[in-house]
Amino acid sequence: MRYLFLFLTLLSSGILAAQTKLSPTDFQQRLKKNSKSQLVDVRTPEEYAKGTLEHAKNINWNDKSTFQLQAAKLNKKKPVYVFCFSGGRSTQAAQMLTKEGFTVFELEGGLMKLNSETKASATTAKSNVKDLKGLTLADFQAIQQSHPLVFIDFTAKWCGPCQKIKPYIEKIAADKSYKTKVVYIDADANPDLLKELKISAIPRLQLYKNGKQVWDHTGGLSEAELVQAIKKQL
Repeated sequence: MRYLFLFLTLLSSGILAAQTKLSPTDFQQRLKKNSKSQLVDVRTPEEYAKGTLEHAKNINWNDKSTFQLQAAKLNKKKPVYVFCFSGGRSTQAAQMLTKEGFTVFELEGGLMKLNSETKASATTAKSNVKDLKGLTLADFQAIQQSHPLVFIDFTAKWCGPCQKIKPYIEKIAADKSYKTKVVYIDADANPDLLKELKISAIPRLQLYKNGKQVWDHTGGLSEAELVQAIKKQL
């Protein structure tokens, strides 16, 4: 009886509020069923201004004090749907909201995964997303052919793992003995290209030799691992 009472107490206080990751398809379906859902884009205002999901409210996770103030205005009686670009920030935000007693549904893989797996971006994003043309597939193919050995880094300023490995990549670019051309592709500025290439997470690192892909890696890695991957192609 003691444990049952404790469980009921926790339940009534909201501590057992749930946090659930949803696939892009499931996330969309839930939003379609309830157009008045509490949908929160936790990216920066600059990212939000470039385009977001329809009806999404912007609460910047990077500004923790403002996030807490704005989150407190949400209705705990209704579920909260959160997302960011690749899933890192939304996971942290979802954890915090859950601790505060909210029932939270998170878009797994963020907008990047949603864009690569569904047709949502063109129809549910704000109109100014269409202005972000960025690189075309033809441009990307030309980059692959632009040098005997081309290293491509799909990255973003807000991406922690991307910034962590950037010094390693810069060393490769500066050292002529690697004979490697380094190209950075901003994920935020090239959403259409990432969707066409089915890239759903960053950092995404690719190596092309004489126009053919010889190495492909998603996520962080050590400097030694990066150097080894390139030296294999020299």
